[in-house]
Amino acid sequence: MERVTIAENGKRRSISKLEASFKQLVNLAASGDLSAMRQLHALIPWLEGQSNDAGASRTAILAVDRMSLARLRERLLDIAQRISNERESDSS
Repeated sequence: MERVTIAENGKRRSISKLEASFKQLVNLAASGDLSAMRQLHALIPWLEGQSNDAGASRTAILAVDRMSLARLRERLLDIAQRISNERESDSS
């Protein structure tokens, strides 16, 4: 798996390209990019399945370390809640 070097909190570290892609998508969503929010919202069932299925979890750990996956899941769930709230307010 290819790795890239990133600077985070003033420190440089190496992460997989997949993890870098997730981070970029989450950052776009957090900045208000609706397309990124929708993409992340669509990933939630996959992420929940990864954390509930031991075999799939091993695969996920190879792609993104367990801690990063947990942080990503938390942020995605928060974004999903915001999307849900926006939909409710739009339908009012």
